[in-house]
Amino acid sequence: QSALADERVSGQVLMNSRLLEWRQAGADGQWQEAMQQPYKSSSFYRRQLLRPEVYRRLLRGEVDVRGIARRISSLVMARWQRGLRKLLARPALQDDVLSKVKRLSARGTGTLLLVTEDDDGRDYLEFHFGRRGSYLRADPNFKMVLVKNSDHTFTDEPALAFVTATLKAHLDKATCLQAGKPASDCLQTAGAADWPS
Repeated sequence: QSALADERVSGQVLMNSRLLEWRQAGADGQWQEAMQQPYKSSSFYRRQLLRPEVYRRLLRGEVDVRGIARRISSLVMARWQRGLRKLLARPALQDDVLSKVKRLSARGTGTLLLVTEDDDGRDYLEFHFGRRGSYLRADPNFKMVLVKNSDHTFTDEPALAFVTATLKAHLDKATCLQAGKPASDCLQTAGAADWPS
């Protein structure tokens, strides 16, 4: 919200964001409340279905099936409502998260999203920006990066090193662009952070 209000903001870095705006009860209030519950991403639960030990834990009653189902059903319902809105040719909200980030980007304000692959905020961010940020993939001022095998605060060494390298590359590019250099030079200067093998 600060970046929208203050044109001096030239960029923002968001890490494992769980909520970028709050809407009171209404079209998407219920699913936003569900996103505030401490669960993993839906991607995590899909992968877990392939692990036999999960079924043993399920039989022992060690899995919060009701909570996970409530969270995933809220997300599915929100996506269904949005799809229905598009099908009925109703205009998208102009003050939704995606529209706000597009306005920032058009103004030249960059956005870097760093998201742990299994973090509960991933579903929220992908709801707004598409799978892995696909709705803004062609936008040079937006980038969504998934961080593998880490926790919400990137405490393990490989993830911390990856996040640090990604931030450095992002800031190097921003500094280069602000110095008035061509974008092609800035991309080479910044390099790319690669996930450690």
